Amino acid sequence: MKFYVFGDSITQGFWDETGGWLTRVTSHFVKEAAERNFADPFHSFFNLGVSGNSTADLLARFDQEITVRRDDRECVVVLFIGTNDSISAENKHEELSAEQFQQNYTMLIEKAKKYTDNVVLLGLPPCIQSRVDPIPWFLGHSYTNDRIKQFDQIIASLANDYSLNYVQLFELLAQAQNSEELFPDGIHPNTKGHALIAELVLPVLQELSKQQ
Repeated sequence: MKFYVFGDSITQGFWDETGGWLTRVTSHFVKEAAERNFADPFHSFFNLGVSGNSTADLLARFDQEITVRRDDRECVVVLFIGTNDSISAENKHEELSAEQFQQNYTMLIEKAKKYTDNVVLLGLPPCIQSRVDPIPWFLGHSYTNDRIKQFDQIIASLANDYSLNYVQLFELLAQAQNSEELFPDGIHPNTKGHALIAELVLPVLQELSKQQ
């Protein structure tokens, strides 16, 4: 089975010493395969996270990313996107509306379903608002938890509408942040944050891997 995992810098693995939450998930599957001497079933993971990506960026590259990697094996599409869509701007004309976000995300789901019924939607992590309102590296713009929650709720609603797996991250990561540092720059999880994301996502992907 092939796992196509789409996202932004968090999927790409920013600020994790071991390469990110997806590297951790992949390592788990590789260890399981090694215990079977790499006998079938063998699972391939493709990290298709690109720093700075929004739903619009992902729509532009989605089909090509899958087409060049596709074969006759069953596949899973994982969407972990939306944090950058939620950015607030001093110039409101630069903001993406919730309506447009929902439209973009719906199109992504429709594209994914052309290739597989196994589509997983990951919810959005929280931010440490005091550190990213405004964003130090993107003047005139901010991440806020209100906007992130609004966009996360759209993702959860679409998962329900399409009967897809949805992995809730916001509340669990926010609770964990109360006891230990997870977001040193305010938006990107550190090694501990990535480990927690992997822990939350892994059981869903393990279950899907049994369906091939």
